Amino acid sequence: MRQAYLPANAAEAHMLAHLLSEEGIIAHLHGEALQGAAGELPAGGTLQVLVADEDYDRARALLLNWERQSGPSDAVAQPGKRFRFVAALVFLAVGVVAGWALKVALDNSRFTIAETSESLDQNGDGRDDFTWSYRLGSSLAYKAEQDSNFDGQIDVISIYDEVGVPIDEQSDRNFDGVFETRSEFRHGIRIRNLVDTDSNEVPDATQFFEGGVLVREEMLDHRYGHVARIDHYGPYRLERSEVDLDRDGFLETLRVYDRFGEIERTEQRTPNL
Repeated sequence: MRQAYLPANAAEAHMLAHLLSEEGIIAHLHGEALQGAAGELPAGGTLQVLVADEDYDRARALLLNWERQSGPSDAVAQPGKRFRFVAALVFLAVGVVAGWALKVALDNSRFTIAETSESLDQNGDGRDDFTWSYRLGSSLAYKAEQDSNFDGQIDVISIYDEVGVPIDEQSDRNFDGVFETRSEFRHGIRIRNLVDTDSNEVPDATQFFEGGVLVREEMLDHRYGHVARIDHYGPYRLERSEVDLDRDGFLETLRVYDRFGEIERTEQRTPNL
C-alpha cells in the first residue's frame, strides 16, 4: 500500500475514496480513528488515502486532476489558514499589550480621550461645588475640582493616578481667581507647596511637610534673591523663626514663640566666618 493523498479532513477523505472507487480503485483511509477523535479539525497529516502499489500511478493522476479542477485543496490551503490564525493571535496579543500601555499612559497623564463626570452642589445654591472626572471605563476619578467658598469659581484642582492616589494639586487660596499654589505629593502624601503670589513663576514661599503636616516655610525676597525668613512649626503652632532683617543673606535674628504666638525671646546670631 502507498500513500496517494493527504486529505484535509475526514469528509474530504471519504469523498476522494468514493471518487477512486468509481474508477475501480479501492482506497483505504489510514488514521481515520484518530481523526474521528478530533472531530472536523484539520487532519494535520494524521489521515492518509492509501491505495495498492499497482493502482498508485493511476490514483495519483486522478487525484491531481481533481485537485486542478477544484482549485487548491483544503490540505494545500491549510498552512495558509494556520498562518492566518497565528497572525490573528499575534495581532490580538499586540492589541491587548498596546491597549494596556495606552491606558497606563493616559492614567499617568493629564490627557484623556473621553470622560464622564459627577457633580455635587454642597450648599444648595444650584451651582456645582465639587466635580469629579473619570476616564472612559474607569471607576476612579482622575481629577477633582472644588469651589471652596461657593462663589462659582474653581479654587482647587486635584489630579490622581490610576489607583486614585493624589499626585498634583493647584489651588487659589486667596480666592482672587489665580492658582498661586502648586502642591507636590509623594505616595499620596503632601510634601511641598510652592506659592507664587505675584505670578512671576518664582515661588515667594515654599512650605515643607512631613507626614502631610507643615513643618517649615521658607519666604524669598525677590529684591535680593535669597531667603529672608524661615518659620519652623511644631504640633499646632509656630515654634520659632529665623529672619534676615538687613537682607545681607544671613538669617541673624532668631525668634522663639510661646503657644499663643507671642515672642518669648529673641536671639541675635553672627555668621561663622
